[in-house]
Amino acid sequence: MTPPEVQFWKRAANDLRIVIETPFRLALPGGATLYVSALVKDFGSRRGMVVDADYSIISAHIPALKELGFGYCGNLGGSPETYDRAAMIEVLADWGWSGSSDKRPDWLP
Repeated sequence: MTPPEVQFWKRAANDLRIVIETPFRLALPGGATLYVSALVKDFGSRRGMVVDADYSIISAHIPALKELGFGYCGNLGGSPETYDRAAMIEVLADWGWSGSSDKRPDWLP
């Protein structure tokens, strides 16, 4: 069974036609592995935004994420029923587009 957070991010990816890797696993310097709901590519930092509904999963790894070129956001995502297109567009616009200019979504303000 697919976790609700993964379903949420798959719904966002399909609806907005953006690249989201969900679930996302990242090997960190020092040998730790970070498991989060998703990596939202082409937004925020140059390597994308690491996201999870549980901020505590991300918070201990913020220095490593910054060093590796990732942005991060906690307390975002949930069940697919809570997905709201307008709210997600607002979040993504706030993060900013970091992908190639020719692939920038036309719905992005």
